[in-house]
This record gives sequence, C-alpha cells and structure tokens, in this order.
Amino acid sequence: MHNTLTNSMQPRAAVLVVSHPNGHLEVFGDRHIVVHIARLPVANNIEAERIAQNVVEMLLDRPFLAVYRADKLRAVGTTRPLLPTVLARELATNELIRILNEGALSDTPATAPVGGSEVAGTWI
Repeated sequence: MHNTLTNSMQPRAAVLVVSHPNGHLEVFGDRHIVVHIARLPVANNIEAERIAQNVVEMLLDRPFLAVYRADKLRAVGTTRPLLPTVLARELATNELIRILNEGALSDTPATAPVGGSEVAGTWI
C-alpha cells in the first residue's frame, strides 16, 4: 500500500541556479536531479507571448511538460545584471528585516528625520 504521509516527509532536494551578468546560467544540485533550461522566444505583445508559451511547450520533453504548470512553479527571479546599488539596497533591507525579527527596534530610540535636529528630546 502506498503511504502518502511517508512520501510527504521526505526531505526536499535543493537546487541552486546562478545567473551571470552575461546571461550564462549554472544549475547546482545532487546527481539525482534532472534539469532542463528552456528559453522563451522574445514577445512584444500578448498574442506573441501566447505563441511563445506554445513554442516552449512544443519543445519540452514529456517529464518537463508535466511540471510546466502554474501550480508547479517554485521560484521566480531575473537574469538581469545585479547592479551594486541594487545589491546594497537588498543587503540593507535584509539587515533591517533581521533586526525587526529580533525585536531590536523596540529597544532602539527613534532616529531623526533627514535635516532634523534634536531639541529637548523632540525632533524638529
């Protein structure tokens, strides 16, 4: 008899996709992972997008076609280059989220608005 509880308790396989600024992709994972990278043709309008989706579906082998569905989507990202300014903003955001999650902000005094100065404990 097939035990679905046992199957759902199995650890999930980790897969890492690294996108280089020149568009080159690297996929990392254990040997038992089967990977296929598909590229959508360029589409400039809604009808062309529909046709591009159909082209990808026609080119996929059956196992990959079975997972090319919205309910199987596990992550999204971009292959656009990661600019230093974007990276700095993401790092700052992640640090702020870490601080908020630790509850450290509740013990930290408020900071002055840009251009403000403190007079007798209030910001003006």
